[in-house]
Amino acid sequence: TVVEGEEHQLSISNQKRQTWAAAIIERGQAVVKETGEVLKPKDTVNAAAMLGMNRSSTVMSHGGKACQIAMLDRVVFWDLVRNFRKAKEVYTRWALSQLPSATSEISQLPMLHYLEGSHSFFRALAGSIRQRVAPPRAVAVVAKDVFETLVFLQQGLADVNLHGHKVRELHAG
Repeated sequence: TVVEGEEHQLSISNQKRQTWAAAIIERGQAVVKETGEVLKPKDTVNAAAMLGMNRSSTVMSHGGKACQIAMLDRVVFWDLVRNFRKAKEVYTRWALSQLPSATSEISQLPMLHYLEGSHSFFRALAGSIRQRVAPPRAVAVVAKDVFETLVFLQQGLADVNLHGHKVRELHAG
């Protein structure tokens, strides 16, 4: 329950804590602090968090009354989805549909600008890109792929682990 004057921040990413959650309004009305969007029952906010996109949304009650929200943590969501084949297929398709086109993304890579590729080169290269969705805690790339494949993140964050220890954090782009 969110009472008047109280705020719930749905996405937090700092050195101490990382939480990405979506929320569904169950009762009453809420407002998204950053945009002023008014939400009514059954509306959702911060669904992009399920894809690991760090968008900060803060939800507050609206209209002087308390509202009730249900928060869904990204990690919990994908852990459940992983256990149901049909749900995994559906949400993986949804996640892929939310990704920007590979053509626009690859043309932004600094390494390829250094090589001075033409637009037709970028389009041809983009045609060979295979987009994947890696839910939280899933292995996205294994060591044998590292030397054979160029990998870049379109959305979210990824940890680079060596012998079970985190050595780096990668950001989109």
